Amino acid sequence: MRYKARDAAHKAINDTAELADKQEFLNALNKAAGKTVSGIESRQAAMRQCIKEMTDKGIPAFADKRGREWSPEAYVNMAIRTTAANTAQQAQFDRMDDYGLNLVEVSSHSGARPKCAKDQGKIFNRSGGGGYTTDLHGRKIRYYAWSESSYGEPDGILGINCGHQIYPFTPGVSYQTYFPEPEEENAEAYKKSQQQRELERRVRKSKRECMMLETAGDPEGARQARQLLKQRQDALRQFCGDNGLRYKPDRTAVADYKKSVAGYVPPDQTERIRKLNGEQYLKGDYSVKFNKISGAKEVTKDLAKEFSDQHDKAARIFGFEKLTKMSSVSVMPYHNDGFYGSFTPTSGVVTIFGAGGKDGKAFMSKVAKEMKKKGVWSTDSPLHAYRHELGHAIQEQLSASDSNYAEKLKMITDFRKSILDDLTKLPERDIIKEKARLLSAYGINSKGEIDDFISEGIAEYLNGKPRPTAKKIVEILLGRD
Repeated sequence: MRYKARDAAHKAINDTAELADKQEFLNALNKAAGKTVSGIESRQAAMRQCIKEMTDKGIPAFADKRGREWSPEAYVNMAIRTTAANTAQQAQFDRMDDYGLNLVEVSSHSGARPKCAKDQGKIFNRSGGGGYTTDLHGRKIRYYAWSESSYGEPDGILGINCGHQIYPFTPGVSYQTYFPEPEEENAEAYKKSQQQRELERRVRKSKRECMMLETAGDPEGARQARQLLKQRQDALRQFCGDNGLRYKPDRTAVADYKKSVAGYVPPDQTERIRKLNGEQYLKGDYSVKFNKISGAKEVTKDLAKEFSDQHDKAARIFGFEKLTKMSSVSVMPYHNDGFYGSFTPTSGVVTIFGAGGKDGKAFMSKVAKEMKKKGVWSTDSPLHAYRHELGHAIQEQLSASDSNYAEKLKMITDFRKSILDDLTKLPERDIIKEKARLLSAYGINSKGEIDDFISEGIAEYLNGKPRPTAKKIVEILLGRD
């Protein structure tokens, strides 16, 4: 049994790690999953150590086959949880094969996701069709063909993040323990669980923003980010309390986030950041202000000029003399977390990661080409991340100055919904290609927000020769559609 579990674990790790193409990642995940499977460490402890190792080795965040970006916390947590479950399941299947057992019972619980809901609480035949058998008491029990279940699909039974268990069912010896859940009650519980997951994602996002703003030396932005974090934490706890759900702190954990301070800054950096806060460098003929960040390489004058020119171009297209909602640009080191840019509405700071130094543009170009190849970004320009964040600043300014913006936003929202509706008609293997053909997977994401859809369109428009989707987005904003 031990060797079957070992082989199952090895296979599960490699299968689960489909998002990565680096051996360093597999090594780190193998170690973390091995500790969890063997019981040496809890999943949470193994996750933290795995993320630390990936960061130290320069392994970035991940984009899956559908173009969805995963934070390190979300991906490693999913991978370890799924690997541990798959190990147990495969070892169970192997032992059943040894004893010639084909029937398997699937556990059930309220709030199962749609594909799992139709399979849970049933007995399946792994090597044939459906039929009937008898239990310990001679009662007639129906079983179904395993091939007709959702097994093997990522969001199906025993798939990624599935919480179901399987048990051998021996005719004449076993008796049925689990049964399907009422459809309406299960659907309602699932809806609440997804709302909880969304609130948890918002808390993690706020924690990262706190860390970034503290490190960037933006005290006012950090203060407002901490307020937003507290509001989101309170909202999550309130939602869990109101709906009888369990609050799970590990689901809001972010690597290197210090609970005592929202946005931890190493003590030896605090004084330098305080002195540098508000200091501007690269003074000259630029339309934007560049903030000096402690420990970060300065952006080259040539790249700064390109950033400035893109600001002017964006302002001109949308009829502004200047993007007043954008106060400055901060260039910070890339932290191997999949974040290449951000815009903070409260302070108006656009932050670009990895663009500093003489190799900054080359790094941005490499990232953009990889993201475009995967279908995640709408262009392969080294300026894509910056243009995307300009798109967020433009939306803020239009929201404050255009009396028709709410109507335009609804038009774009309806346009995006029509695209998402059309995508549901395609086979899953073709969805990412279609998203990339129309715009990008990052922009066309059912779990994402409308502002990323708009920003991806603006970024492509600024790049020149926009495709129909990007062109329509901008034309709606300009009132031409």
